[in-house]
Order: sequence, then C-alpha cells, then structure tokens
Amino acid sequence: MRSLRAPVSPDADISGYTVTFALLGGLSAWILRLIVGSWLVSYACRSGLAGTIALYTVGAVCLAIAAAALVLSMRLFGSRGRGEDWEEGELAGVTYIGILGIMLNAISLIAILSELVSIPFINPCEPT
Repeated sequence: MRSLRAPVSPDADISGYTVTFALLGGLSAWILRLIVGSWLVSYACRSGLAGTIALYTVGAVCLAIAAAALVLSMRLFGSRGRGEDWEEGELAGVTYIGILGIMLNAISLIAILSELVSIPFINPCEPT
C-alpha cells in the first residue's frame, strides 16, 4: 500500500495530495463558497456595499481554487506518456481520475460562476 506522499509512478512526479486536490478541489471550493457565502449574507445586508464586495471576494477566491483544480486535472489527464494507450500502463488510473476531475471541476466552476452572477439580481435582504 502506498502512502499519500509516494508518487503514483517513479517516472511521474504525481503525489497522492495532487491527485486528491485535482479530484476534489473544485467541489471543496464550491462547498466553501456556499458555507462562507451564506454566513456573509447577514453581514452584507447590514453593511451594504462592503458586504457585497466580501461576497464577490469569497466567490473569486473559490473560483480560483476550482480553476487550479481543473488545470491540475487536465495535467493528470495528460500525464500518460506520448504514444501510450491511455487505458493501459502505469498511469491509467491517474488518467481516469483526471477525466473525472475535469468533469467535477468544470461543474463546480459553472456553479460558482452562476452564483456570482446572480448576486446583483437576487436581494437576500428582503423579507419574504
């Protein structure tokens, strides 16, 4: 059994932490944005523009994290050697994780971006 710090292949410098971030980075950023964003809504209602800027800042940071995870997933997908069949070889599992990471991180990017775009159109401060 390999430790998390051990590279996936002796030829590849891909650690377990890298693979984990590439797979779950976007989803974690989206969840972080939902939790911190919902916590900041009451502050945004009290402070006005400063609170809205805080919501956008949190969203931009989470968007950057998800984009970094997407780039890393694309790197994992491309980590198979030139001329190798992507279904065979030492890095075949990493390639599949790269594909899954690309899909999950793209969905997370779209979700975070759509939430950021909706901030000016939805007023959470109005009582229902």
